[in-house]
Amino acid sequence: PGDVKFARLYTGGMLCSKDGATWLNMTLNGESLGNLTILGINDVNPNVYMSEVGFAGWIYYNITDKVVAGAINNATLYGDTFYDEDGKKLGYGTKYIYGIVMVVVYEDPEKPETQYWIREGCDYLHKEFPYAAERKNITITFPGADNRTCENATLRTLSCFGKEEFNETLWVNGRLAATDIADARNGYSFDLNRTEITEYLRSSDNYVTYDRGDGIMMIGCSALILGKIEIIPDLVVQEGLDVNLKTGEPTIGVVANHDYVVEAEIKNKGTGASGETTATLYVDSAPVESGIVPSIDPTDKKTIAFNWTPISAGMHTLNVTIDPDDTVNESIEFNNLLSQDLYVHSEGEADVLPEIAFLPTRFSNETTIEVTVTNDGTGDVSDLRVSLVMDGVIAANNTLSLSAKSVSTTGFVYSAEHLSTHTAGIMLDPDDVISESDETNNNVSATFKIVEVRKIAGISWVDTDLIFDITKLVPEGATAIDVLKSVANLTYSTPGSPTPEINGVNKSSEESKWFWLFINGLPYPYSAPPYPLHDGEVMVHTHDRTLGVVIDGIGHYFQPRPAFMYPEPFLHGHKGMVPNTTIVYSHGFESDATAIQNRLLDSGVVNVTTTLAGNVTGNQTENDNLILIGTPDANDIIYEISNSYYLVGMPVYFKGGLMYDSTTGDVYSAGGLLIACDNPFDNSPGEMSYDDTGPSIFIAAGLDNESAHATSALLSTPGSLDGCYEFWKFVSPVRI
Repeated sequence: PGDVKFARLYTGGMLCSKDGATWLNMTLNGESLGNLTILGINDVNPNVYMSEVGFAGWIYYNITDKVVAGAINNATLYGDTFYDEDGKKLGYGTKYIYGIVMVVVYEDPEKPETQYWIREGCDYLHKEFPYAAERKNITITFPGADNRTCENATLRTLSCFGKEEFNETLWVNGRLAATDIADARNGYSFDLNRTEITEYLRSSDNYVTYDRGDGIMMIGCSALILGKIEIIPDLVVQEGLDVNLKTGEPTIGVVANHDYVVEAEIKNKGTGASGETTATLYVDSAPVESGIVPSIDPTDKKTIAFNWTPISAGMHTLNVTIDPDDTVNESIEFNNLLSQDLYVHSEGEADVLPEIAFLPTRFSNETTIEVTVTNDGTGDVSDLRVSLVMDGVIAANNTLSLSAKSVSTTGFVYSAEHLSTHTAGIMLDPDDVISESDETNNNVSATFKIVEVRKIAGISWVDTDLIFDITKLVPEGATAIDVLKSVANLTYSTPGSPTPEINGVNKSSEESKWFWLFINGLPYPYSAPPYPLHDGEVMVHTHDRTLGVVIDGIGHYFQPRPAFMYPEPFLHGHKGMVPNTTIVYSHGFESDATAIQNRLLDSGVVNVTTTLAGNVTGNQTENDNLILIGTPDANDIIYEISNSYYLVGMPVYFKGGLMYDSTTGDVYSAGGLLIACDNPFDNSPGEMSYDDTGPSIFIAAGLDNESAHATSALLSTPGSLDGCYEFWKFVSPVRI
C-alpha cells in the first residue's frame, strides 16, 4: 500500500569460487532484473558487494519502479557456472544462496511518521583463513539518528552463515543489546533479525557493532527504523512441522494406523498481542483437527498440537493454518499457513539394530554402556531382549518395546580400573523370537579404555567462587559435555543452545555473562565439534562476562586464559598436538628458567628448552609455546605482547614500567604477574587471536627483580598453585 519510495531485493551467500565465475539472473513477478556475471575477487558489478575472500557476497536489485504495491510479489533467482568448450565447469558456480529479502519504504498517510536509515554492503566476519585475515567485528554508523525524535527504535539486520548459539553479539553505542543474533531463525544459515534498541539510542553519533562470537556471519543490510509504535500482530506458522508418535518415542518415520501428534510453532512477528484465535490441521486439504491458540505477545511463540492417525500409505500434504477464520487483524494477512509433504509407510515387519556408546556414569567412576536401538522397520516390537556381552561373556540383559519407525535407549553400568581396556558387545533378540525384515544387523561390539580426567567449574575470572573440582574415571573419548553431565545439573537458556547453565548458575545476556570452556588451558567453544578426552586432560568451565576495551570508539572483546591450569597447556595441548616449549629469560633469571624447565620435565612435558632474551629465534617465537620470565625492561617480548593485549586475551599488561589492569582500571607501580595468553607471532599483525588453540604464552614477570623471581617461582615450585582458581595472579602488587 502507499507510494513506494525505495525498494530493493537482497540475496547473498557463496556466490562463486574465489577465482571462478558464475551467472545469476533474478526475476520479479516474471520479469528479469538482468543477468549478472559474478567474477569472485575480480567482480566489478556495481550492485554486487563481494567480500574480501572472493566467494561470499551480497547482491542488491533496485526494484523501486517494479514492485507491485498491495500485492504478493514473487522473486526467483536462477544461476549456474560457466562451461568451457569441452563442457567442463569453470569453478563450482553458485554453491549456496541462503535467501531473498525485499526491503520496501513507502508513504502511507494513515501510518505513523517513520525515519529510516538503510546501510548495505558485505561485512564477512570470520576466523583467519590461509587467504584472509580474521575479521572479529564490524561497526556501522547511523549519522543523524536522534533518540529525541522518536518513540521507538528498531534495528533490522540481514545476515547469513549464522548457526545456533555461537554467541554472536550486537552492541549499540558500546552497550550489549542482543546475543545469538545469527542462529538460522529464518532458514539454514540465514537470518532476518529484529532488535529493539530504543534504550540504547542517543541523540547523536550512533553506531552499531556486530561481533561474530565463536561463529561466522556475513551482514548484508542493516536498517534502523525510528518512529511511533504501531500496535498490530502478525501471526506466522514457523517452518518445520514436527510429527511424533503419541507414545512419546523418538520418531524416524510415519507408519499407517499409528497415532501421531503434529506440532506447529506459531510466532507473533508483529508489535501487538494477537488475542485468542484458532489453528487448523489439514491433510490433503481435508480438515483433521482444530485447536485454540491463546494470545501471543509480540516476538513470542506458542506450540499447538494436533492428533492424527493416518490410515493410508503414500505421500500426504499437511497444512497448518493459523487464524483460518480471519478474526485477528494483522499487519500481513497472507503468511498464515504452512504446507509440508510427508510420506506414510504401510505396516510390515520390524527391523531392529543397535548402536553402542560409552559414557561417564553420573556421580560415579563406573562406565555407562548406552545402547540405542532403532526399529527401522514398519512393525511394532514387544519385549525385545537386549544382551550385554563383556569380554566374551553375557553379563546382563534388558528388555525394550518399540513402535514401528522409532528409537529407544537402554543402558548397563560397568566398573573398570584406570587404564584397563575391555570389549563390550550387544546382541538384540539373541533367541531369534522376533520376525524381522533383516536378521543380520542385530549385533554390535566395541572396545573401550578407562582414563582419568579433571573437571573444574567456577564463577568469575578472579576471586573465583568454586562450584566443583572433581577428578574421575571416564571412558576414553568421552566429551567435555559428557563428563560435565556426569558431575553437574545442566540446563539451557534456549532449546538447542550448546552453552550450558551449571548447577543453577544461569546465562545473563544483559550482563554478557555465561559459561566459557577451556580444555588443557586453551579456549574451546561449546559450539565446536565434541572434544574427545584422553588420560590426564583437564577441563574448566568458568562463568563470567566477556572482557573488552574501547579503542578509537571501537569495541574489542576477548576472554582470558586460566593460568592456574599450569602445567597445561604445555603437557597435553590441543587434541594431542603439543608445540615445543621455550622458556625465555632475562639476565639474572637463568636459574629460574632451569627450575621451571625441570618442573615441566618432571610433569611429563617433553621438548623444553631455555634461552636468554635476545637469543630467541623467529622459529621459536612463531612455533613454540613460550614462557617469558624476568622483567619487561630486560625481556622486551613481554612489552611486545602487551602492545596487543586485547588481541591475545591478556586483561593485565605491562607498559612503560607499569602494570595496567584493563578490567578495573587499576595501575600498579610494583609487583609481579602470572598470566596466560595466545602466542600472536604465528598470526598476522593486528589479528584477534585470543581464542586460538595453537602456541600459547605464559608470562611470569615483575616490574622489579624481587617480584619477578617470586612470580617465576609459581611455575617452578610444585604445589604453588594448588587451590588457586584465578585466571591471572598478582604477586605483591603496589597500586598507584
